[in-house]
Amino acid sequence: MNLNRIVFFLSVQSLLVASNSFASVITIIGSVKGLHSKEVYLTDAYSKEIIDSAKNTDHFEFNYKFDKNAFEPFLVSILYNNKKSILFFHNNILVNKNLGDDAFMLEPGKIFISGDLAKNIKLDIKAGPETDAMFATDGGDFGFLGKAAGSERQEKITTYKNFIRKFPFSYFLLAGIVRFEHQYSKNELKEIVALFDPNVQSSKKADKIRSYLKNGPEDGIPYSPFFVINAKLKRESISYKLNKVTVLVFWASWCAPCRAEIPRLKQLFNIFKDKGIRIISVSTDRKRENWKKAMDEENMPWEQFVLDSTDLQEIQDKFIFSAIPTSIIIDRNGIKLKHYTGMDDTDFQNCVAFLDKYLKSN
Repeated sequence: MNLNRIVFFLSVQSLLVASNSFASVITIIGSVKGLHSKEVYLTDAYSKEIIDSAKNTDHFEFNYKFDKNAFEPFLVSILYNNKKSILFFHNNILVNKNLGDDAFMLEPGKIFISGDLAKNIKLDIKAGPETDAMFATDGGDFGFLGKAAGSERQEKITTYKNFIRKFPFSYFLLAGIVRFEHQYSKNELKEIVALFDPNVQSSKKADKIRSYLKNGPEDGIPYSPFFVINAKLKRESISYKLNKVTVLVFWASWCAPCRAEIPRLKQLFNIFKDKGIRIISVSTDRKRENWKKAMDEENMPWEQFVLDSTDLQEIQDKFIFSAIPTSIIIDRNGIKLKHYTGMDDTDFQNCVAFLDKYLKSN
């Protein structure tokens, strides 16, 4: 037997296997009158990062190559008019509500878009089951609980569970739960994730939930110290033992609500600075220069730190937040007392009243 021939055959076979894993293509075909745009862009719906582009003559086509063994459907949008305008699509599931959305799910198969913008800004779209699942939920903030409590909260969770039972294959529904995972208890998340198909449960996107279940705190368990970067760019450990109360504020320079909240934090600092309270702002900025510039502009008279970007997910899981600004009030034993996502005037007044009462009794 010719060993060289065997080696050659195996090499070719390996190349064929490798190439076949990347052989799948998602094709988006558009026939849209009235665009009046030289080019159209397929983008990530959230980051608006360009995935593909096409010249427009009322007809356009995008081709997205993907590894069928690793691909997970995700939300996309189509921009035009020098990326200043976005296409809207008619919700063909909840047809009686005359709804529309500016995104759809990039999923295996062919996706067809058609319409005339001069007659209707909502275009017809024929996609697949992932987009159907998205439209069935009205494409809104699926998974969001907010400040719902008691029966209202349970009713929302039941609604979300029922959607997942109907569309257990949906990465869109999983993405919603991942996005708002910190609004759920660990047991609630375990019950919800178990409703998805096995391949969705084991997906890369579901890794975030697994990380939270592993790293997130249990109720009544103290927060452990964690590391941050100080203004001299040195790592420093944050402890809670030296003060009656620590107010931990997560923010970022680019976050407009974070910047708008700073005047209230200055009031909080002035009211309680001599009463055993320590305020610590921790930035999630990836660019240190932006963080330092914001510190100079805002002139906050309390301690300022920034997270190492590699620690962000672990810190989000530890302190249970997915949005900023987030403020967490912690006692000297590391136990969480209060948690605020954003701090409007009502929250601020409640926070002051709570701290005043707590300090008088401790």
